[in-house]
Amino acid sequence: MRTAWLYGYVGKNFVKTMLRLAREHGSISVVADQMGNPTSANDLAYEILRMAETDGYGTYHCTNEGTCSWFDFASTAVDLAGIECTKEPLSSAEYKTRFPLSADRPAYSSLDNMHLRETIGNEMRPWRDALETYMANLAELGD
Repeated sequence: MRTAWLYGYVGKNFVKTMLRLAREHGSISVVADQMGNPTSANDLAYEILRMAETDGYGTYHCTNEGTCSWFDFASTAVDLAGIECTKEPLSSAEYKTRFPLSADRPAYSSLDNMHLRETIGNEMRPWRDALETYMANLAELGD
C-alpha cells in the first residue's frame, strides 16, 4: 500500500504540529502550492485489513479521497479545532527562503486509488470527513 500525508492519534504528525503552532504563536505559515491527499491512519488500517482478506497482490494507492494543499489541510484542521490564528499561505519558494533546511517536495503528489477500487472497492472517505472525525476524537482524547 502506498499512502500520503498520513496522520493519526499516536506520535507526531502534521495536524498536531499545526495545532501546536497555531496555539503557541497565534499564526501559521504553510505552503499553498503543493497538492496531495491527507490520509487518516485509521482509514488506511481498515483498507489494509480488507486487502489482507483477499488474494490480491501488487501496488495499491490508498489515500482519503480528494486533493488539497498543505495550506488547505492546515487551515481546515485549525478551524475544526476552533483555534483563532492568522493563516499565511506561502509559495514553495517563499517557504524555502524562510526555512532553508526544509525538504524539497513535489508540487503535485496526489494518488488515485484505482487499483483499490478495482479490487475490493474504495471505501476511503473524503479527506475533510476523515479529518472532522479525527479532530472530534482528538478533542475527546484531550490531545
